[in-house]
Amino acid sequence: MSRRFPQEIRVGHLLGAEVVADDRKVLGLVRQVVQTPEGKVQLIVSYRRWFELSSKLVCVPIERVGSLGPQVGSIDMEETEYRAASPWVQRDEQPLPPDRVIRIALAKR
Repeated sequence: MSRRFPQEIRVGHLLGAEVVADDRKVLGLVRQVVQTPEGKVQLIVSYRRWFELSSKLVCVPIERVGSLGPQVGSIDMEETEYRAASPWVQRDEQPLPPDRVIRIALAKR
């Protein structure tokens, strides 16, 4: 992530943002931003395949995504990983408030 010029962003700007793949396909929406007891920041994304009616919450480490302006690019996580991921269940993670400032890598298409 450090090679991708991480920038500061408010958590509230990420909430509701589309998470997109390299081919611009929408993988899901950011529903929550949480922090683990170890201090790791993770995005909770509602992933849904285009033909499915329901979605599942998937945990995505902040290091595997980047900012694409109003969208979030899935840089180091393929759609197959979203599909194979176990549904996220909150344990010890703490939701971050919308006004909290975190760092996210810059992405490009």
